[in-house]
Parts: sequence; structure tokens; C-alpha cells
Amino acid sequence: MLFLPTIITSRLARRAARRSYIDWSGALSETLDDLSRTSDRDRRAILIEFAADATGELGRLHTECWGREEDAAGRPMAVSLTTAASLLRMAAATERAVIGAFPEWIGWDHATIDRAPELREWTLLTATAEPAQRAVHLRNLAALVAEHIDPTAAEALTRLAVSEERLAAGDGGWREPWFLPPRLAVLTVFCLLAATVVVPGLAGGERLGLGVAVLVGAYAALWLADRHRTGVPNRSSAGRRCDSAPVNGHEESGQ
Repeated sequence: MLFLPTIITSRLARRAARRSYIDWSGALSETLDDLSRTSDRDRRAILIEFAADATGELGRLHTECWGREEDAAGRPMAVSLTTAASLLRMAAATERAVIGAFPEWIGWDHATIDRAPELREWTLLTATAEPAQRAVHLRNLAALVAEHIDPTAAEALTRLAVSEERLAAGDGGWREPWFLPPRLAVLTVFCLLAATVVVPGLAGGERLGLGVAVLVGAYAALWLADRHRTGVPNRSSAGRRCDSAPVNGHEESGQ
């Protein structure tokens, strides 16, 4: 019985950590999606830096949330996430280098010969603005990092390469069609209920007409809202703050 408060406290702390992990994971996914629609290099740097911060938080929380998960080489997932965060910060620095803010490559002054190809790709990224070519360098880097450092962490660079490829192709990635959001289906049900039940004194045809009119109005409002949203430049994800439950294959145990 003396251990019961400790057990309860531990489980509550783990549940809170998992909620935070889920929110950071969701914010990270949304930020990476935003990159597919953002061509401004300074804004991309801001987004990538936020992605690095989010990935670092995932690394900090991972062991507490899910235990010591390891890859085939015995490397803990928390370590891979921390490495990925460092890679993302370096990628953000190359974005700023393209527009004239040159990064300092900490730790590269004494790079060994076998890391020379890696350094070359990072250096080329600092002078490359064209998305398709940046994607090539990022994929080359991902392959080198996977070979020499950490294949799991290298996936962060692959995600950045995909965002550059989508920019080059003019593909902003998949977005939920404005005419198919779940909220529209829910709104339809409530509109029809209101037209058939709530409004008294109407004949069947009048109720149906009222329901259609309300539905069309809601449909038009959603269309206008979507037009406004797509016309507004992407807001920086650095302004997001997270706080809420399991992601990326993880499911809370319910304990």
C-alpha cells in the first residue's frame, strides 16, 4: 500500500509525458507538411528550426513515454531523435546561408577524410537555392548519414528532400478538399434536423427547402473560408505551443 501513491504518480507522469509527446509529434508533422508549400528560404529556416526543436523534445520524452526502443544496431530511439534534431538545425543554417547569412560549421574544422563527402554536400547546400538540386544534395546527405552515423536520424533529411521535390514540382502535398471536411457532414445532419423538427408550422416541402438553403449557406461559408486560408501566407510554426495523446504507431496503454 505504501507504494501505491508512487505507482499512481509514476503512471500519471507517464501519461502526461505521452500527451506532450503526441502533441509535439503532431506539430512536427504539420510543420514538415508546411515546408512543402513554403519557398521563402528565411521562412523555411524558421520552420526547420521549429522542427528541430520538436524533434529534440521527442528525443527528450521518448524513453519516459515508450521505454528504451533500439534499432538493429542497438541505438536508442532517443539518441536517434536527438541526432535528427542536430541535422535539422544544420539544414536550417544552409537555408539562411542561401540568402547571405553564412553558418558556422561547428566541429567540421577537424573533419576526417571519410567525412569529406558529407562536408561537401553540406557546403553545396549553402550555395544552392533551386529546390530540385537541394533535394539531390539532401538525399545524398541522407545516404551518407545513414551509412556513417544513424539511418533513423537520416530520415529527417529525407523528409526535407521530399519537401524540396514537391516545391520543384509545384505540389504542395495532400490537403483535405474544402468540400469534404467531416464538419460539413455533421453540419448537414444538424441543418436537416433543424429544418424538419425545430422549425414549426412548415409543410414538408418548405422544411426541405429551408434545410437545403441552410446547407448551401454553410457550404458557401466553408468555401469562402478556405479561399481566405489558402490566400494567407503560411504562419510560422514556431508560434505553435503543444499540450495534448499517442502517435506514430504508439498507443497509450490506458493505465
